[in-house]
Amino acid sequence: MKRFILVFYCSFLITGFNLSFGQTPKDTLANHYLELAKQKVEEKKFSEANDIFKKIFALKTAVPDELAYFYGYTLLNLNKYAQSRAALNKYIMLQGEEGPLSHKAHEALIQADCKETGYHDVYMECDICYGDSTVEIACRHCKGKGVEICPLCKGSGVATASNSFGNTFHTCHRCNGEKIVKCTVCKGTLKEKIICYNCNGKGRKRIRRKC
Repeated sequence: MKRFILVFYCSFLITGFNLSFGQTPKDTLANHYLELAKQKVEEKKFSEANDIFKKIFALKTAVPDELAYFYGYTLLNLNKYAQSRAALNKYIMLQGEEGPLSHKAHEALIQADCKETGYHDVYMECDICYGDSTVEIACRHCKGKGVEICPLCKGSGVATASNSFGNTFHTCHRCNGEKIVKCTVCKGTLKEKIICYNCNGKGRKRIRRKC
């Protein structure tokens, strides 16, 4: 194996290419294999592509994120749906929803579901919170009244202070003697926000549809 890497490295230099700064021969070999695998995928030679991916994994070196997509797409076409979904979801996790191949990854995930079960998941905006993830309900703390008994004077309107001469009494500065204050939860609005119970705070719901 070491001899093969050395031969490849020398031929790589002869053809006019250079190693990137900090890149090892294993990295270069992995990138070379990835390009070969992508070519095989384009030619729809998925078994050959899969064999190349195995060589990449055997190198145990860092690889570009796009490998996860092409590997997942290859497995999809080899009817290995669970492994395919794992690789495709890995790509989306690494690159996010705006990744250059994320749209294709989602399409491939739908294909995997359709081929395996005849159904696929569709995500739609929650019809309760409309994507906000939260909903307003009547404040449970004050039961929709907007006020609560003053927590400082316990509703007496009078505060007590102790000193060396005994207890002194004065008007409660928290409620100004009114005995009640604005609700500490809803701040007097009568409403409180909670996580949407319809979508569990995700802002969207998953719906199973027939392909």
